[in-house]
This record gives sequence, C-alpha cells and structure tokens, in this order.
Amino acid sequence: MSSPMRGAVICILAASLALAARSDEAEPALPGILPGAAFERVVGEAAKAIEQDLTIAEKDPQARRRAHGTAFLVAAYAQASIRQGNMKGDGEEGRVRAALRDAALKLAEAIGENKYAEAVDLARTLPKAKPDAATNTAELPLLKPDDQDGLLEDLMGLLKKRALGGLGVKPKPADPKHDGIEARLDLLADRTLPKADIAKQADGLALAAYQTAALADLVYATGPEKKRGALDPKDWRRWSRALRQASLDLADAAQMKDPERVRKAAEQAASTCKDCHKVSR
Repeated sequence: MSSPMRGAVICILAASLALAARSDEAEPALPGILPGAAFERVVGEAAKAIEQDLTIAEKDPQARRRAHGTAFLVAAYAQASIRQGNMKGDGEEGRVRAALRDAALKLAEAIGENKYAEAVDLARTLPKAKPDAATNTAELPLLKPDDQDGLLEDLMGLLKKRALGGLGVKPKPADPKHDGIEARLDLLADRTLPKADIAKQADGLALAAYQTAALADLVYATGPEKKRGALDPKDWRRWSRALRQASLDLADAAQMKDPERVRKAAEQAASTCKDCHKVSR
C-alpha cells in the first residue's frame, strides 16, 4: 500500500453516507461503523486525542492535520449511527447523534480556520453535545465541495505511521515501522498471525478498521463525477464498497479473535487496493 497520495485515497474509498446521491446507481443499505458498545468509548477517546493535538497544533502541522481529520471521523461515526439505528425523525437518540455530528463538523471547521482556542473548547464538550431546535437527523454532506481537495492530506495523513503524523495503532508496537494503519493492514494481509497475537491486538485492530471505514465514508466525496483517463466512476464506487465491507469484516474478525478471518479481510482490502492502483498510479 505504499503509493502516491492519490492512489491511497482511492484505496480507502467507500460508499458515502452523505453524498450517495452523486451516483447514478442506487446505493445499497450500508451498515453502521461503530457498534453501540464501542460508540461512546471511541468518540470519547477521539475527543481527548483532538484536544491533546490542539495544544501543539499551532507549532506542529502534523498535530493540526491529525486533529482536523479526527474531527471528521467523529462526524462520520455519528452519521453512520443515525442511518444504521434507523434513528431518523424525532427520536431522542437520533437527535443526540445528529448533535454530535454537527458539533464535530463545527470543531473541524474551527480547526480548519486555525481557531485553536475555540477548537479546544469544542473538543472538550464534544462527547456531551446536546440537540437543540435546529438539530436535524437527516443525512447531511460531511464535506463541503470547496473543502475536499484541501482536506485530503489531513484525512490520508491519519493512515500514516505515528512518527509521520498518523493515528498509529493500539497497542503501540515495538517496531515503529508497524505503527500505522496502512502498515498494519499490509502486515495482516501478508500472513496469518497466531491467535494469541490477535487476541492481544483485537480491540486495536477493530479500532483501526472502524477508523478506515469512517475515512472511507468521507473520502468518497472526492471521487470523480466523470471518467478521467482509465479511472471510471463506476469502478471507483465498486472498489469503495468492497473496501468498506472489508474494513467492517476486519473489525468483526478481530473481535471474534479469528486469525484466518482477520487475514482474509485484510487480504481483501489489499486486493482491492491493487485493482485500483492499476489505473490510479
């Protein structure tokens, strides 16, 4: 998965929760990303990570990009949860998730505008976002069209090794070469790890898979509307759906502590990447 940024973008694409209307094909019903048991924990950890990065963001571009991208991840988690849980309408749970989505997007906007003091306050209150009269549970575009190109670097940076500004993986491996989502997927696809190793990494592997699925929902918005060289939008959508499903399969396999299923899911993701790289390099 060592490829130029544009190739990496295509390799984590997925059916977008926000911009499915762009496709000339009916989008399938998409599963959520975070299971209910993990939702509050993952969002809470993400908010703390954003707050920590914001303390150094003014002097550290990598920390700024990581905080910016992670805020969008939270928005994608929330919107996916509304769809999966059939929470549309006036149900309180759906309104709470919609409020979280809106707060995360507001946080991302503040970071994007380098308003760090405001962003810190928003990060601190993010997990406790409350709905108001304006809260809408309908699906909304998570990315503004004029922000898409500038956001790619922040989103793609999350996949890099921790030392290069990426999210890294949990538990933190001894070898920094493996401390990144992209690097971890390559390792998992290459061989079947012992069950004891999978058990130790299960929660961290699932988290990396959830993060990749959320990234996929966001990055889809950057897909071409028309054929560009050998790259066809229909292929783009087909690869994206395969990658989204592979990410969720990986999360399930990790939680089941099933080494062979983990390898197969990672292999499927890698295979889809190779297919798109043939026309995207």
